[in-house]
Amino acid sequence: MQPAWMKSDSFLVGDELYKHSELDMSAESVGAEPKTVQEALRSPQAKLWQDAMEAEYDSLMKNGVLKLVKLPNGRDVLDNKWVFKIKHNSDSSIQRYKARLVARGFSQQSEVDFTETYSPAARLTSVRAILAIANQLDMDVHQMNVQTTFLNGNLDQDIYIKQPTEFVQKGKEYLVCKLEKGLYGLKQLDVGTKC
Repeated sequence: MQPAWMKSDSFLVGDELYKHSELDMSAESVGAEPKTVQEALRSPQAKLWQDAMEAEYDSLMKNGVLKLVKLPNGRDVLDNKWVFKIKHNSDSSIQRYKARLVARGFSQQSEVDFTETYSPAARLTSVRAILAIANQLDMDVHQMNVQTTFLNGNLDQDIYIKQPTEFVQKGKEYLVCKLEKGLYGLKQLDVGTKC
């Protein structure tokens, strides 16, 4: 026996869903976060995603995270990827569109590309302790969002990534980006990094 909501004429269920080929359930049509740059730039929100990518790239360049260089002989170059997120307000309305450049650090080899890993992150128990102390002392607690905190860590090794999709410098396609500071997705960061 089918649940009552499945009997409604306003829903397509099971095989009925596949009979309606005109239904577009792609990420672009339902306002989901795109998985690729191509998907983002084909979506109805293409301008918003392009602006988000430009803001991220400008931030990386302004903060001295990337530097265009010729790849030294015998060095590997890591790939990278754009990750897209829609940030929401507490009332579920859209606050902003966010694009983040992420290194594909999973291809890094231990003892070749890095010797130790470190990820600065607060444990939930630490956050709870701070909130409990603030509550006991009747203190106000404020939250802040720093867009590029992760990028403050310096790197001990030379790491090179491909130029980001949509930001390959014309006439300089043969160059790669040397990372001067940490980037999301890397296996290592300076242990002194504070988040």
